[in-house]
Amino acid sequence: YRYQSLSYYNVKKHPGVRKHVALTLDDAPCRFRQSEASELPRIRQLLKDHNAKATFMTIGSWCTQEHRKDLIALLQDGHELGNHGMLDRSYEFDDMEDFGAAVDECCDVIKDLQSEAGVPEVGVKWFRAPHGRYTKAMAAELAARNLTNVMCDTYASCPVVADGEFIAEFLTDRVQDG
Repeated sequence: YRYQSLSYYNVKKHPGVRKHVALTLDDAPCRFRQSEASELPRIRQLLKDHNAKATFMTIGSWCTQEHRKDLIALLQDGHELGNHGMLDRSYEFDDMEDFGAAVDECCDVIKDLQSEAGVPEVGVKWFRAPHGRYTKAMAAELAARNLTNVMCDTYASCPVVADGEFIAEFLTDRVQDG
């Protein structure tokens, strides 16, 4: 099942591609119900300022009415929403029928947002296993839904190091092809 996950770009298979980064952000839109607590408007502006696109890994139960406008704006700007489950918890010990239902429910939430945003091709391609916990049984459920699990390379938010500039410099200094 590790081969059914996308976890890095293989420059040996694609030697001519350089200076590209796949940017994904987890736990969208925001764990807090109040839209004022969300960082999405600031992130959206930052991405616009740098002419960058991102995939926002979306927790379905957090896509409340309060965040709907921001999520639709992201989609209209050309960003993607990926499936990060209905709840912010590991699914590794769930019955696979329950896991599949949670994946489907989150996909439905995303497709509804895509339709409202006027996205030409409604559908979800990406899944990221919450907490990085992923099993062979989960891989089979995703394959049946034509979803690709995308692992992350770096956790940029750290509960111990609260200095965003330090984290950004640390990550930027270590970006490399492959």
